[in-house]
Formats: sequence, structure tokens, C-alpha cells
Amino acid sequence: MEPRILILSKNSSDLEHLQHVFSDEGIFSHCEGQDISNLKSLLNEHNINVILLDESCFSILPEVNSLAKDASVIIVLHHHDEDTLKLSMEYNVDHFLLKPRYYNLLPTIYNVLEENS
Repeated sequence: MEPRILILSKNSSDLEHLQHVFSDEGIFSHCEGQDISNLKSLLNEHNINVILLDESCFSILPEVNSLAKDASVIIVLHHHDEDTLKLSMEYNVDHFLLKPRYYNLLPTIYNVLEENS
């Protein structure tokens, strides 16, 4: 299954960087800030199957989780934070990545998709 990614972040440089990475790989990605008022239509319109949720938007995780039942959620952390990890376990979070290097970004996305298919 090919990834179709929605990136949610408040940081425009992160959005641009990740979108560039995905574009270079021929992977569809769409970027949004913290406004998720049209999240359901975005998910359906673009057939999103992976959501990269930056820690800067962590407060919207409950809404993302309730609207994106068929999409995998990967949290992008600025640093290893036990409280964030523990709270994330209450929701449908499939994996975590650490910024700024995003080690194993693409393999992680493909593994999550494979596990959830």
C-alpha cells in the first residue's frame, strides 16, 4: 500500500522539510496547521492513510483519533518525553519518530501501513 500522508504541525519549516522529502520519493503528502475543522473531508478527499502529528499539535490528538479511524497515526517528538508517550498510549498511536533527523522515517511509515493492512 502506498502512503498518502497528512502532516499536522505548527512549524512551517518542518512542514516544508517533510513535504520535500515525500515529494522526492513520489509520495503524496498534504500539510496542515493545527486547524482540523476540515480534517474529515481532507482524509476522505485525499485518501489519507498516515497522519504525522507533530508534538506541537499534540493537544488535537483526541480529535484526530476520533476522526481518523482508518489512518495510522505517528507522533513526531522534539525529544523523548515519557509523559507524552504515556498519554499517547490512550489513543490509537502507531509509532513515534524523533526530530530533527526523523531516523527511519520512510521505513517506519511503510511498516505501520503493513501492520495495519
